[in-house]
Amino acid sequence: MMAGGRIGTGAVEAAAWWLVLVAGYLLLISTVTVVEFAVGAFISALAGVAAVVARRASGSRFAVGTTLRLLAYVPASVLADTVLLVRVLVAELGRRGTPAGRMRTVPLASPGETAAENTWTAVAAGTMSMAPGTYALDTHRGSLLVHALRDEPDRLERAVRP
Repeated sequence: MMAGGRIGTGAVEAAAWWLVLVAGYLLLISTVTVVEFAVGAFISALAGVAAVVARRASGSRFAVGTTLRLLAYVPASVLADTVLLVRVLVAELGRRGTPAGRMRTVPLASPGETAAENTWTAVAAGTMSMAPGTYALDTHRGSLLVHALRDEPDRLERAVRP
């Protein structure tokens, strides 16, 4: 690939990061002033460039289609796990003993030996941890160690398995 194309692709990727980060920043602040916007835009631009540089240095690729497919499962998992978490907390308030939930190993679709596979592992761990009923604690050679409130895997967990 020519250097110009690589720079252009990096600029588009950095601009996409900038847009997402600025939007997130503006959602989190209470009052949007010119100074707040300028600070958010500047820091987001630095973070966008840093994200591109870090991704290129690691040699990883970002699989947009796969990530979007995983993210499609997140809202239903968050809703179902929130209801489950409330039920567990209410049940736990009335008794003492072993808390609900257990540790388990979740095999992933890739063994985690290349940069792309390590990226997939990070995306899978982050996506699974978005729902309150499952939290990824550790990764090891193509698997995740998770703490889960459910005994059986939900749709999100099944999506990251081979």
